[in-house]
Amino acid sequence: KRGSVSNSLIKSSLLSTETQTTQSPPNESTQTKTEKASKMFFQKSALSLLYATAAMSLLPEEAAGAGSNLRNKSRRLKKSTKCTIAVAVELRLDPTVDPGEQFECEFDEINSPNGVGGQIYPIKGNPSQMAEFKKMFNNGLIKPGASELEVGEMEAMYDGTAVILNPNANVPDHVTLPEQAGRRLAVTKGEKPILFVRVTDVNGLVYPHSAAVMGDNVFGTLGDPVNLKSQLFDCSHGQLEVIPGDAYGKETVPGVLDVTIDLDITNSANDRYIIHNAASAAAVAKLGFSLPGPYQQVMFSVEKCYTGCGWAAYAYINSWMSVYQAQYYFMTGVQVHELGHNFNLAHSGGLDGATYTDHTCMMGNPLYSDDVGKMCYNPAKNYQLNWYDSAKSNFKVYDGQSISQELVGIADYLNNPNGLPVTLRLQIGDTNPPSGAYFVGFNRAAGANAQNDEADDEVTIIETGNNGEGYSQSFLKAHLIQGESYTIINFGGSGKDLVITAKTIDLTVSPGYADVIITYGSAPEPTDPPTDPPTDPPTDPPTAPPTAPPTDPPPTNPPTRAPTAAPTTAPPTNAPTAAPPTNPPTAAPTQSCSTMDDATCRSSAWCTLSGGKTKTCNSVDGGGGETTPPPTASPGDGGGGGTDSCATTDKKVCEANACVWSKGSCVPPAMDLGCSSISDLQTCLDSGCSWNNGQKYCF
Repeated sequence: KRGSVSNSLIKSSLLSTETQTTQSPPNESTQTKTEKASKMFFQKSALSLLYATAAMSLLPEEAAGAGSNLRNKSRRLKKSTKCTIAVAVELRLDPTVDPGEQFECEFDEINSPNGVGGQIYPIKGNPSQMAEFKKMFNNGLIKPGASELEVGEMEAMYDGTAVILNPNANVPDHVTLPEQAGRRLAVTKGEKPILFVRVTDVNGLVYPHSAAVMGDNVFGTLGDPVNLKSQLFDCSHGQLEVIPGDAYGKETVPGVLDVTIDLDITNSANDRYIIHNAASAAAVAKLGFSLPGPYQQVMFSVEKCYTGCGWAAYAYINSWMSVYQAQYYFMTGVQVHELGHNFNLAHSGGLDGATYTDHTCMMGNPLYSDDVGKMCYNPAKNYQLNWYDSAKSNFKVYDGQSISQELVGIADYLNNPNGLPVTLRLQIGDTNPPSGAYFVGFNRAAGANAQNDEADDEVTIIETGNNGEGYSQSFLKAHLIQGESYTIINFGGSGKDLVITAKTIDLTVSPGYADVIITYGSAPEPTDPPTDPPTDPPTDPPTAPPTAPPTDPPPTNPPTRAPTAAPTTAPPTNAPTAAPPTNPPTAAPTQSCSTMDDATCRSSAWCTLSGGKTKTCNSVDGGGGETTPPPTASPGDGGGGGTDSCATTDKKVCEANACVWSKGSCVPPAMDLGCSSISDLQTCLDSGCSWNNGQKYCF
């Protein structure tokens, strides 16, 4: 029983155990020794159970008397010990590498093996146990940040670095969801206090941005134009406001806490768990309370990753914590991506089926840049978030019907007098939507979504699980320009197909909109209604009027006189030879979007490569589809890449004035830092440039 075993008995048990472990036959192989040790580790013998129970029943000072090395040995956790199941997701620099969700234990200070709250350790189990975690998670039976694991009841062991499950324990029997778990769910409206922790290691290694600069890159406190605070505010249309967390006088600058850890982060023995737990403990010690405390999110920044790398950042699903290495902390796209995981959003895969290659969505890893980050989420994620509740539609389809529906982009959510939806969830009649739900949206590249990276101003179709109401990997299935269609075969297992057609995309009005036709089952093709009206009117009118006028003299003379006079007079002759008329014709071909190759289009100030399919012309301010080139500064106005013409914060104006957009600033060509010539992500970022991950170019 608890506390009924003397220290001398514990010591004798320990001695007996060590003797059994070390006295092996001299010719026994290392593998055999390891197998025996593993078996002894988990066997339910009276001796090991007595030792583990007695050790965990001791008071702290008694444990020290029994031998301070007890805390450094594998030991069974107390029967009552529970942990919150945390699920970590990494943002990999190589999108082809996908370690998947990682299941971990987060301990509060009551259950923590070392008495410090906010500590997180990986869960290690046999393959069938880890598969069970994955299965329960995918089926919604594990809610990250809320569900608890009864590790004590499972007779799990703690070795100082991980929670190791008893291989005989059945995972589903020990997963619970407390009634009060709802308070742990992600908050996506109102004020959001965030603490940013700037970590310095024992050797003084810290990312070389001051606390003030770091605060500016997260909260915009010094005027940073695009950051976590500004982008979440804009995407939510003011419903979510990030504010610097109050550290009660311990902060270096508003929202930023400096801590030093007694670890060498370059030591290969120190993995991300050890470093994070040390940083978390240092923050707790400095603040005087456990994390997350009064903060909804806590962001940690470390100088660099040296062990188990390949990630830009990682975050916990439906949780409070995210970690950033090196320069990735200040990249808005990375910040919004990681906070998306905290909001319970999964990754967004692309047409290629990879984990995060949907570059119409911040959960698809599109942008590595400081001030290029004006993007939000895709229609499935927009449905899951509660920012657009009045513009979410459960779109019901019926066999034999073809229904038209107009959509606006999220940038026009509040500029929407007709109350058009921003996202459609498709379902058959009044039945529940299929688990593999489909969503339709209009990917308007404007406002908070102006720097969208794929399928600008196209209709996008997304598939996801859990009816789109919870954490689930989504995939971009199609993006449509006007006139294109996409067919969902056997929609919802019904045996009938569903066809989505982008009938009209109109950017000439405000708000711009897309009109889609959704046809289910045996409905007539959406091309039938427009066929009749165009056929009749053009047939009769053109036949009669053109026949009579040409036989009359009056119509014949005017066309003859006008062309004859103009060429014979002096002014028309001189005009073509003059310099001004000569220049525009030479400029126009270089500015014709339709004749450009893809690379030239991307680098042009006023052409847009849309979804890799169409090139459209833009005005200087990025507005809707003008075919007339933007005015370029003349040499007399300081144009041609002069210092004055480069004094702009608008990339399109910069390039239209023959300047170069480099590292987020407009500079004369002579000051180009060479970003555009770099072809790989890591070199690009190490050079201080930005990277477009969707179209794979450095800028």
